[in-house]
Amino acid sequence: MTIDSAILPFKISELTDLIIQHKRLGFEDALHYLYSSVLYRNLLKEEQKLWYYTGEELYQLLEKEKCVNRKKDDTKQIRLFVIFCIEKYAQRHAITAQSTLDLLDESNALEFVKRNFEVLHTQSENYILSEIDRYLKKSK
Repeated sequence: MTIDSAILPFKISELTDLIIQHKRLGFEDALHYLYSSVLYRNLLKEEQKLWYYTGEELYQLLEKEKCVNRKKDDTKQIRLFVIFCIEKYAQRHAITAQSTLDLLDESNALEFVKRNFEVLHTQSENYILSEIDRYLKKSK
């Protein structure tokens, strides 16, 4: 057993905890968020020696990567996803899209949706709307 393979589970656990804390994701979603990253693939490369970084430093690298990737080609996808969320939320709650937009904007839920696009857009409609409802309850 090499040092990196011995430390790796602890680093992944620490990083997952930080993702859960900062991104307000569940455990499984946090794992998807991490495992879909270049950072994770680099953690597996012994020559990178990323296990020397603190959990917070690794989290910052992960966020930088996700931010850069998001800005590359996701702007239109994020806009479409936000519109999808607004329309579906309005339908589910039998309110207008304008009322939904006002509600989500006032509570910063739009920012929540955008920040968590990577995970949310891969989920079911029911899950997405439940997460928005959960965020709105917490923000009151």
